[in-house]
Amino acid sequence: MRTSRTGPTYEGLDQALQAGLRGYNAMNYYRSHVVEHFCENGITPMPPTEGECLMWFPSADLLCIRYRLFNRSATDVPVSLRWFSEADEGLGFMSEATENGFRVEQVHEVSGNRYTAKAQLLARDDDVRFRVEGTSMSSEPVSRALPPNGFIDCRFVCRFSFNTEAPPEWPDVLEEDAGLKNAIDDLEARFQCAESLPENPGGFVDLTFKAAGTLHSLRYADFDPEGRRRMTIHVGKSGTAATWFWDTGIGLPGLGLSGETEAASGAIRTLIRGIRQDGTPPITYECQKYLYSYQIPLLTWGVGHYLSLAPDSKLLNEAYPALARYIQHWLDRFTSPLGLVAYPPGETSLDDALRWHSGSPLVPRSGEPWYQQDWGQMRQDEYLSPDVNAFLYLELQTLASMADAIGDTRASENWRTQAKRLAAAICEHLLEPTSRTYQDRHRETGLFTGLISMASFIPVYAGLAPADIASHHCRNYLLSKDHFLTTFPFPVVDRAHPTFRPGGFLYSPPAYPGALVQQSYWRGRTWLHGNVWMLGALWQSGFKDEAHELSRTILEGVSKNEAIYECYDSLTGFGNGHPEFLWSAASVLMLARNFYTRPPVAQLAAGPGRAV
Repeated sequence: MRTSRTGPTYEGLDQALQAGLRGYNAMNYYRSHVVEHFCENGITPMPPTEGECLMWFPSADLLCIRYRLFNRSATDVPVSLRWFSEADEGLGFMSEATENGFRVEQVHEVSGNRYTAKAQLLARDDDVRFRVEGTSMSSEPVSRALPPNGFIDCRFVCRFSFNTEAPPEWPDVLEEDAGLKNAIDDLEARFQCAESLPENPGGFVDLTFKAAGTLHSLRYADFDPEGRRRMTIHVGKSGTAATWFWDTGIGLPGLGLSGETEAASGAIRTLIRGIRQDGTPPITYECQKYLYSYQIPLLTWGVGHYLSLAPDSKLLNEAYPALARYIQHWLDRFTSPLGLVAYPPGETSLDDALRWHSGSPLVPRSGEPWYQQDWGQMRQDEYLSPDVNAFLYLELQTLASMADAIGDTRASENWRTQAKRLAAAICEHLLEPTSRTYQDRHRETGLFTGLISMASFIPVYAGLAPADIASHHCRNYLLSKDHFLTTFPFPVVDRAHPTFRPGGFLYSPPAYPGALVQQSYWRGRTWLHGNVWMLGALWQSGFKDEAHELSRTILEGVSKNEAIYECYDSLTGFGNGHPEFLWSAASVLMLARNFYTRPPVAQLAAGPGRAV
């Protein structure tokens, strides 16, 4: 490969292929993405490269960034690199290029308070020069060579300040990782002294510290719609910086295990405050505003488990009425004639999942490359799904437990009656007879999609599947290397299905010509919160030794990555998605503390300070 101002030139390609070459976004530097990029561009053999991006604060208001690109071969691999950043205009914006970097200033307003945020980026290498055009900052391409079986680092540092305060001094050297080691040592020292440290981390002490520290770092001091300050927790530190509905529900048990009661109770109060009187739930709270749509219903499940770990009768009495409204909203508005709930139009929680598309069934078509096939539009409202309904079953059972705790026997009986009715409908209508697995089913045609996924195991985790069906799901699918027992268990899609992609792939959206965007979030990656439910399914079905063994396998896989990622390549174990993510950090604690051995429905006792 040769590089020029216009980009890389690969030897051996004809003029047409060379003209069609596109760049690759290093922030999505996952090996399976790289595979598809080079294969689509007609380049063989594919360079054996991997990479990671690590960020840390060596001191207040100073952020270090290190890209590390690995070469897994015995020969040099030349690469062409460039960096880009896109800023938010806010209420006022200024940007300019500086020597080996750029600086920006943005004006924002929070709860009536206006402030100016300032940032300046500096590259370590002299040949990294940026151009600034409005809110876009991009560097010129630079050439590097990855040494045989080695790596290269590309380093930056960014300093921050607000209003008229002076920015911190630049570090003396950008080459050393001493600041990273000091930051890690400081965090470990702090958590060694913390009373809220999780007990019995099962041998994964360092990983437990990392998970607890990640959760602590995601705390966010926000303001509610009335302008009152409230601590909550965000799901990540990038574009996901908000209090999310289902992410919070998933993470609440981990917050209970870590002792993060202030952030957990604040997040619960923030979300229930947004549930409308008719029961419509929000999906996020961000910038002091609620966004309304629908995510998978499991907030009640998470609140129940949190309250069983951190009893709070006042919070229980505040949360129960709002949670009851939102679950009844689902049942009243979206129940089909079969007694099952259909996912309403809007937010799906599962982004790009190929479960509910109008182009189903998802089967290869002769003569068409897979990535060029059009599966139509996502129409989750046309399908009846085992996970949505099984989670609603858990929500109903948790509401019954809550009603017991507050002394409302009549409501408790009502919730359990509805749960029993829903469980019967799931087993009657969503069990595909040939494979004997729970699957999505079209409302009108009655056809099953043929796709076995994480959704198939939620009825097993919930404890509503007949014993023989539960054992069949676990023995012949979860514990099968042909289906879900991958190197890094468990993918969200059966690896035997043609839609399976272990770490995602890149595609070119028409809205962004020439760009490569990651896809396949929910088409074969491993998600740690899903693993909690999968291991729970094994445990519930009597495969207890297997559940413990695979929990250790999963935690060992997480330990091999520098951060706790949103999701993972199910074949290589390489971290995908956003690093330092809420539900993944919470799930690490849940796995380390054997949360999957708990009953799927939290049992709450009446009175303050008492729970079982």
